[in-house]
Amino acid sequence: MPFMHDAQGRPSAVLFKFGKPEHLEQLRKTGLLFMRSLAYFSDLERSPIVDPVRADKFEGSDWILHPKEHSITFNWHGSTVAIRPDEIAEHTSVSLNSLACNVYCMYAVTKPEPVDDRNFEFGSSFVIVLNSFEFRRRFISSSTRLRLQWQDGLVEYYELDKYSGETGAFRKPSRFAYQSEFRLTVRPGVLLRKLEIGNLEDITSEILPLPEINRIVDLSPETARKAGLSW
Repeated sequence: MPFMHDAQGRPSAVLFKFGKPEHLEQLRKTGLLFMRSLAYFSDLERSPIVDPVRADKFEGSDWILHPKEHSITFNWHGSTVAIRPDEIAEHTSVSLNSLACNVYCMYAVTKPEPVDDRNFEFGSSFVIVLNSFEFRRRFISSSTRLRLQWQDGLVEYYELDKYSGETGAFRKPSRFAYQSEFRLTVRPGVLLRKLEIGNLEDITSEILPLPEINRIVDLSPETARKAGLSW
């Protein structure tokens, strides 16, 4: 995925958080990061409440095996049973520990194009992180102080009908690519973690209406260059 760079050549991105106004207010006032386990998103696939922007049955998996490329072998009462690729209906996922980490999801602008309106399902409002380096520093500092193992980065998107291999917290099927996701993760994982990284009013915008994002925010290459960013 192409990434912006600042005037010093450092990788950069403009980060947004979409959501409900009351949650974004908590983010600005206290730096509250409401971090779900990966299992939460896979469980949404089985929920009677339809949530197409969040539900992903492969979240929490460590590997997926393409149904046309791998056979499955296991022992059953002392006998070895093999299932051929042509007998497997869909991808097989392997999960070693679905609660391995908690995740905080954001939208990252990494190339000059409008925000896809499918993202409007995340809530009615958004805020802009005006200093992504400082935001990341505060996240790392808070995580380290609590002796949490942290990781962050852009999500990579794979073609489900072609891919077989490692998944984890930073890989998702390409049908989610419109979300252009940047993730913060911490370990050890719990069902829900509320991590406060301190007041963020100095490095975030006011709360703005999400349906107006492409009118309010100029994501053109010209504006990025004026701000010292380039692709």
